Amino acid sequence: MANKSLGYIELNWTCPNCNTINLGSNKTCSACGSPQPENIHFTQQATQTLLEDEEKIAQDRKGADVHCPYCGTRNSAEKEACRQCGGDLTDGARRVAGRIIGAYGSISTTTDKDQPCPSCQQPNQPNARFCVYCGTPLPTTAPQASDNFIAPSSAPKKNKTIPTQTSTAQRKKLPLWLILMLLLIIGACAIGLLALVFGNRNVEHVQAVVTETYWKYSVDIEEQQYVTREGWEENIPSQANLLSCNEELYNVQSEPAQGAVEVCGTPYSVDQGNGYAEIVQDCEYKIYELYCSYEILDWVLSDTVITEGYDLYPYWDETPLNNNQRLGEQEESYQITFAGADQFYDYTPPDLYTFEQCEVGSTWELDLSLFGGIKSIKRVE
Repeated sequence: MANKSLGYIELNWTCPNCNTINLGSNKTCSACGSPQPENIHFTQQATQTLLEDEEKIAQDRKGADVHCPYCGTRNSAEKEACRQCGGDLTDGARRVAGRIIGAYGSISTTTDKDQPCPSCQQPNQPNARFCVYCGTPLPTTAPQASDNFIAPSSAPKKNKTIPTQTSTAQRKKLPLWLILMLLLIIGACAIGLLALVFGNRNVEHVQAVVTETYWKYSVDIEEQQYVTREGWEENIPSQANLLSCNEELYNVQSEPAQGAVEVCGTPYSVDQGNGYAEIVQDCEYKIYELYCSYEILDWVLSDTVITEGYDLYPYWDETPLNNNQRLGEQEESYQITFAGADQFYDYTPPDLYTFEQCEVGSTWELDLSLFGGIKSIKRVE
């Protein structure tokens, strides 16, 4: 599918030290001044409105911000030196970009859980202490950060040991060496069987007499008739007569095309790593073409003429053809029956010449396969 960009929105981030919600473009907390840590993700605002500010759109397109390797300050993508300490940003940690945050949708009115700013009336999340739009303090019961507050990024982590259980199937699993040995034995047996079945060695030689010969010739007679077929309009032969056409789905592709129907999914936000998100839709393009039924004069099977006999003189039928008829596919087959060693053997000769040599009553040496089939024959003088 093609990714269709609808525009950009600004995101939020929550300060881990004082729980203040900040605009994504703010690189430090608007309440306590703490820089945004690397591990704090951006989130969507309560109201998602596409940016119209060209300066912010240009900032969005610069790419992911980078954190200073010396002081941790967040810097814009184009910066080469930290704006806080002046350190070289070459080895700085660039923020992760490309994360899908969620579905995009503008909220035109505040919800019961939102609290409007007393100054600008913009909606803010219930735990916000300052308005993310104008910075005015909000009436909130959010807890103040204590002096000994430890940010989540630096809080000690406890290693938890998750007990695992070994299933009965795992405890009884066969050792690898035994599995390999079994596979080798099975493979050796299979190779031996194939050698016996397909090996180029004779099990038995039998002398036998020809007791019967049979041949069969068949030829198809084709006739020109009007037939009805279907196909895309562009592929219909020029001499055909159109009967009816309907628009049907011809192709689905990821790139736009003239006349194609665009089908897009729900827009979603993609984090750009700099406080902004691109609003993207996954789209595909359906192309419709005319699919028609038409009538055309074509060769069709009219009859199959068969000639057969039990002698050594096969021939093709010479039935006269009409002006709108022609010969189609032709097939020939031969069969010889031998009697010897108190049983009968059927043999299909490879060509007419071999068949013609097998007169009834003539003696042949049969070269038999493992299962009694005839591999080759040799006349006994």
